[in-house]
Amino acid sequence: AGVLMNYIHTKRIPINCFSVIVLDECHHATREHDYSMLLQAIERCPEYLRPRVMGLSASPFNAKSKESAKIKLEKLQKLFFGAEFYRPPIADEAFEGVDEVAVALTPAQEKQEKTMLNPSLNY
Repeated sequence: AGVLMNYIHTKRIPINCFSVIVLDECHHATREHDYSMLLQAIERCPEYLRPRVMGLSASPFNAKSKESAKIKLEKLQKLFFGAEFYRPPIADEAFEGVDEVAVALTPAQEKQEKTMLNPSLNY
């Protein structure tokens, strides 16, 4: 992420050159990390030009209570532009009390997806 941020900061590569950016161990974005700077750069980009961001994490956060888990999950969700979270339906006993949700696109993302799939159509 540091190399990519350097290229973006020095304007060698504009952020809107990417259609998708995948962040492994995305929970690092919740602190001072290159991921948080990358997400800020994406946020400054007009929504219709923003790359999609996929964050992956096997351990998004440690929490001692459901309330602190909820707060940390909301913080992570806000950092990722209101994204929905998905957890595969495995080891249910390990995730007791955590709800499963599917990824949902914003209207701007849906429009961008349609345009990318068939650019000749005017939506």
